[in-house]
Amino acid sequence: MGSSRPNIMPPASKTTGNYANSTLAKMEALNAGYDEAIMLNKEGLVAECSGENLFVCRNGKIMTPPLVSGALEGITQHTVMSFVRDLGHEVPLRLSHDQTYTLLMKYSLSEQQQKLALSTA
Repeated sequence: MGSSRPNIMPPASKTTGNYANSTLAKMEALNAGYDEAIMLNKEGLVAECSGENLFVCRNGKIMTPPLVSGALEGITQHTVMSFVRDLGHEVPLRLSHDQTYTLLMKYSLSEQQQKLALSTA
C-alpha cells in the first residue's frame, strides 16, 4: 500500500517544533560513523545539517546554501554574517545548488576548504 506522505519534511519545519526528521537523520549519521547529517531538500539539493546551518570556507570566502534550497534562516546565519562583516570580510555568499554540491562533495579539506556546521542551540 502506498503512502501519501512526502519523501521529506521541509527543513524549515523545525521552526514549528517538528524535529523528527532531523533527529532521525542525525541518528542515521551517527550509526554510520559520521558526526552530522547533511540534510537535502525534496529535489535532493543540500539545505543544511540536521540541527545547524552549513557554511563552507574556501579561498578566504564564507559561503552557505541558498534559502530557496530549504536552509533555515535564523539567529545563527545572521550572527555569522554580522561577525564576518565586522571583521571586514565579505558577507557570506549564497551558493547556487551546483556550487553547494561541488564544494561539499567534490573538494576535500586538503584543498583549503573548511565545512562548518554552526548552531546557537
